[in-house]
Amino acid sequence: MRERILDYLNRSSEPLRADRILRDVLKIVSPNVIAADRILGHIVGGDARFARDATGLWSAATPRAAPDLGPAAVLYLERSSGASPLSSGRGAVYLPEIDRAFEFTVGGVAEAPARAVASARRAAEGRALLAWSLAEIRHWNRLLAACRAPAWRGESLSIAALAARVLGRTRARVGPHDLAARLRLQPADPERAAEVARLVSECATLLVEGVPEEHREFLRLRRWIEEGRKKVDFGRFGFGRELLRALPASPGVYLMRNRDGEAVYVGKARSLKSRVRSYFTAGALDDPKVARIHAELRSLEWIATASELQALLLETRLIRRLRPAVNLQAEVHEAPAGYAKTRNLILLVPHPPADRARAYFLRDGVFSGEFEARLGRGPSRALERRIRSVYFGRRARPRARAAWETEIVGRWLAANRRRVNFIGVDEAGSSATVLALLARYLRDPERLTRKVHYRPTGSAGRN
Repeated sequence: MRERILDYLNRSSEPLRADRILRDVLKIVSPNVIAADRILGHIVGGDARFARDATGLWSAATPRAAPDLGPAAVLYLERSSGASPLSSGRGAVYLPEIDRAFEFTVGGVAEAPARAVASARRAAEGRALLAWSLAEIRHWNRLLAACRAPAWRGESLSIAALAARVLGRTRARVGPHDLAARLRLQPADPERAAEVARLVSECATLLVEGVPEEHREFLRLRRWIEEGRKKVDFGRFGFGRELLRALPASPGVYLMRNRDGEAVYVGKARSLKSRVRSYFTAGALDDPKVARIHAELRSLEWIATASELQALLLETRLIRRLRPAVNLQAEVHEAPAGYAKTRNLILLVPHPPADRARAYFLRDGVFSGEFEARLGRGPSRALERRIRSVYFGRRARPRARAAWETEIVGRWLAANRRRVNFIGVDEAGSSATVLALLARYLRDPERLTRKVHYRPTGSAGRN
């Protein structure tokens, strides 16, 4: 049976799918390709005369040029979700030619296992380093620095980029285990870094088999990967990458305009640097909205704001006034905000420069204005007068505001109430207590960087 299949593959001019091989040679009709793959794999077993490439096609094995990557090491670095590589996780450096892995675990900089990390670093010396992504190598260098080991400066290659070039663009956030499943490799125990590193090495070996032979030398392979990546054409815009490098990391609003100066898109960001740059990456080009923006984009400008909430309000004002064509929602439709619907609150949000904070006033659930305050001292007389006017005056009424402003502030507070400090005016009971609580925050700026819960007692309250 194997000989008949091998003879058929030798006569074929191209690699074939398993279901076609079973149908043409053994007259077996498989319900699907996956089932056919399993059947054919069971028939040929580990016979080296048969080859299956990274895309799942079968052929007769022929002598082929081995990948000329030179000595290589595979880096695997696991991190807990959202955690720094210096805080928790595990990793390994695997040497395929001797089938040996150098493992290490991480439990914080103070407890970093410097000896194990240094051993893994020495094992990789003089080799090309294969890692899931180049970001993983940056994390590796941070860990090496924490352990006082030499930084990695050698040649490196991203396996995720190689997979995207060989298999076509993969979905966002795909990881090594997803790739192994796609290549139909046996999964590894995620708790054992050495096994995962070995699995990543197997993925790389299969992927290189899908690279044209003339591009398998290491430097040529990197160029081949780079040539297959989509690139943002800055020649069509009136600005270059240097403008993106000038973006601040502060909250703010960005405006994208066409050649006539009309707004194409308006957006807000918690960090202008990271948000705006995300529109000019290779992955962003697959987004239809980004493609439409790029088709009309000529100039880019931004307005830094004191806080994310201020950016939200400014974004909506600009959308309502400029009505950009690409914005999916040109209006903010009124809907009950729910949280703080009828409450009297003073929200406190620190913002740059470091000696400033902004107070937002909600009166009976209605956004009633804002005020900038200096940190390191008590509330100014102007701020005291404003608070008494809004909440304790004889004719204290919510200042008229558009419904969308009230909704945005209410929704923002509902989403951020576990991290934003605020003073409940009703719970405080008097202007003296409100001002005393406010003074505690302003005189001790560190309080604004963490959530503080106050339960007022007496005239000044306590935390």
